[in-house]
Order: sequence, then C-alpha cells, then structure tokens
Amino acid sequence: MKKKILVLFMLSLITVLWGCSCSSDKEKVKLKSEEGIVKYASNIYGKANYVSKETRENSIKYTLEDKEYKFKYTCTSYKANVCIDATCSNIYYEETDCDFDENYRGYIMDRLNLDNEYSNIYIGGSRIFALSYSSEEEALQNVNKVAKELKKIDGRNYFKDYGISIYDNNGQYLGVYDIKSDKYLNKYEEQVSSMTASFAAEVNRNSSDLTGIKYLYYKRVKYKDVEKLQMEWLYKKDVTEDDYTTAYYFKYNGEEYFMLDDKVFIDYSVFNRYISDEYYTSYWFENN
Repeated sequence: MKKKILVLFMLSLITVLWGCSCSSDKEKVKLKSEEGIVKYASNIYGKANYVSKETRENSIKYTLEDKEYKFKYTCTSYKANVCIDATCSNIYYEETDCDFDENYRGYIMDRLNLDNEYSNIYIGGSRIFALSYSSEEEALQNVNKVAKELKKIDGRNYFKDYGISIYDNNGQYLGVYDIKSDKYLNKYEEQVSSMTASFAAEVNRNSSDLTGIKYLYYKRVKYKDVEKLQMEWLYKKDVTEDDYTTAYYFKYNGEEYFMLDDKVFIDYSVFNRYISDEYYTSYWFENN
C-alpha cells in the first residue's frame, strides 16, 4: 500500500514539475525583480507602480500602487516547496501572493461611504461585503442602488462575479444579491444549484449528470409533515417536529420527487440500503 502511495506521489510530482521553473537547490530559485513584480501585478490586476520593497532571506515583499485609483497593496515573491496532498518535497519554486483584493475592496468601500452596520464586514470568498436591512423587502428596495454605484466605481469589473450578502438587523442571514445578474436570491433559492446536483448524484449513483432532471420549486414544510421521515434519523438534534425544513422538488423520468436540505442516517432495514450523511429524498421510496 505504501509503495502504491509513493508511486502515485511521484507521478503527481512529475506532473507538477512539468513546465515548472523548479530546483532542488533553494538558493537557485530566483525571486521576482522590481520590474518583474510590476509586470506580474499589472497583467493580473491593472497597471501598477513600484513603491518600495522589504527583502528577507527567502522572500521579497513589494509595495505597489494601483496606477488608476492610487491605493497601495503588497505582493510577496517567495520560495515555496512543491507539495502534493500535504506531502512536501525538497523541490523549490518561486510563488507570488498579493493582497490586492482586500485593498481594492477597501478603496471601493471608502468610495461608497455606506452608512450600514454590516458594510465593514468582509465576508471573503465570492462576497465583496455584507449589508443589513430590517427585512427582505427593504433590502430589495435598496441593495440594487448600492450595486449600481459599486459597478460605477469598479470600472475594470474586477468584482463582477461577486455578490453582496444580506442580513437582517438581528444578524440572521437572508440571502445574496448577485452583482453580475442584478438579482437577489434568498437563502433557499441560493441552494437550488447545489441541491439539484445532490439529487442528480442520488439518481445517477454519484454522477453529476443533470440529464432528465428538472428543478420545479422549493417549499418550507414542518418536519412532521415530511413523508415517512422519522426525527431520530436527522443529523440535526436541536429541531422539533414543528420546526421547518426546506424541500426541493424535481421531476425525473416523469415522476416528481423531493429532497430535503437535511442529512440523515438510516439503517439498512428501512430502504434496503445503508444511508449515511445523505440528503433525505422521496426517490428512496420506490427506488430502493
């Protein structure tokens, strides 16, 4: 087994090293120059000017200025190990990390000058920031104005594929406003794609093929009204029969099925299969 793992690691390592400017001698790895870092940043983020640098043993930290908007950010060129699945080799290469995103976001936030208690919360990932409103109705009346102004400021469309997270005044997550499509998705609509993929994985035995699957709608239902569900099957233990869950409905092979946004553990005796850490679905009723 160990030999097989070693062979797989070596094959993966060869794949990574193909076309990589790497060396087993750490001292031979060249870091980016002032000219090189400006070219690198300009190609990715927009034209930049060199400001200063801080040199260390295995890295150089550059401070750059965005040529158009005049805010500063840093890019660090450093010597890194080649690592695969948490296993690192004695092979080194040059890597570059920049904090452009958070600094550009800071520039945009300063320009927007939002008077919203959640506006300074950086969500990370594909969310540029969060906003809070008293209700979804208020959010729908106001967030599109914020998004429109954001697009004007973000002239290079850097954040076009991001969203704005929406919360209520009690800190409860409501949904996301998609900047690119100018559409608001509540927290249930936001899960449609992932739930459709989960249903596809169930009917196609772990394949993500969506052929023949049509998403219909979602509905909020009480646990006690979910067909054949037993509360002890749920992984959630802090809910009661009168609490609500979300059921997503799909059409497949001419039949309508639902899938809950809740995972369960069910022993073999119920549906003639061992079910663990899977979303509860009516597809099991006739297809076990």
